[in-house]
Amino acid sequence: MQADNRAEQAEVQRVMWSPYPDHALTLWATAPRPGPPPTHLDAPATARAKQRRQLATWQISRNFSGTRARGRTTEILATHRLNFGNQSILALHIPPPSLPLLHALTELRMPQNKLTKLPPALFALAGLEILNLESNCLDERCAEDRMWPRLGRLRVLFLGGNRFTQLPPSLGRIPHLFYVGVADNPRLASLPVELTRAPSVGTL
Repeated sequence: MQADNRAEQAEVQRVMWSPYPDHALTLWATAPRPGPPPTHLDAPATARAKQRRQLATWQISRNFSGTRARGRTTEILATHRLNFGNQSILALHIPPPSLPLLHALTELRMPQNKLTKLPPALFALAGLEILNLESNCLDERCAEDRMWPRLGRLRVLFLGGNRFTQLPPSLGRIPHLFYVGVADNPRLASLPVELTRAPSVGTL
């Protein structure tokens, strides 16, 4: 199937296949770099470069070699939302030194990938409110049960389309959790009592 223009090609990739081969993704964060502020004497390109140096940035490193070394890296300005949906991601790594600089991240979407485990650092993203892990390869072994309540601000959690036979009971101890999506987990026979009785959870 061949696309005739960029928009059509992007839609074809979104629906039919990932634009990447299987790989591990590492999310790095760097603090603003010290330097002089832009002035009216600067050329436009110089002024933009100075402004960018004064902003926090994140580096998205895609490693296709199977090691944790830095691979192909893209730099973006720090944001509140990240969407890595349908990108053939096998593993997510977040170096601990980056965690204090990721405090602004409130929404992380990683549906339609190939994750089997969740890194401990994910549960240190204290500002996270929405986490979408739909249609991966996750089961109850993807993370220790005690890790989930560390996401103290989490409100919405998507776990549908995975391989859970049981959900972590500690989900019921996330204080602000309102919605948990669990559809299309064919091995999931029941929900933990701790979750069904959680006062904050309104939708399962």
